[in-house]
Amino acid sequence: MLFWYVKGLNIVFFQVASLSWCKAPDVGLPRPDRVYYLTLPVQDAGERAVFGEERYEKVAFQKIVQQKFEELRGEEWLDIDASKNIDSIHSEILADSLKVISSCSSQSISELWKDEL
Repeated sequence: MLFWYVKGLNIVFFQVASLSWCKAPDVGLPRPDRVYYLTLPVQDAGERAVFGEERYEKVAFQKIVQQKFEELRGEEWLDIDASKNIDSIHSEILADSLKVISSCSSQSISELWKDEL
């Protein structure tokens, strides 16, 4: 769910408003313990067979979205190299997820963007 939320936020941010305006409705929601940010150079993504089928899958637009994601980046973000095979990506995310679950089980739930706006 967070992926679609952040993806949508970026599309709105690019097209309409400031980042603070886009974040405002979600202030106080539970902050994620981890965000997995799958990275892939836009040029590499453009070479995939299905790239370009969605209206936002244009190289120029994706470069801007990538910049917007950098503005959203928080300390809970972990970059995952999306050029790896799916089994490697799955193993990396699973291993990290288990560590995060173990380490955060005794922590309180923090709130999204509460102290930033």
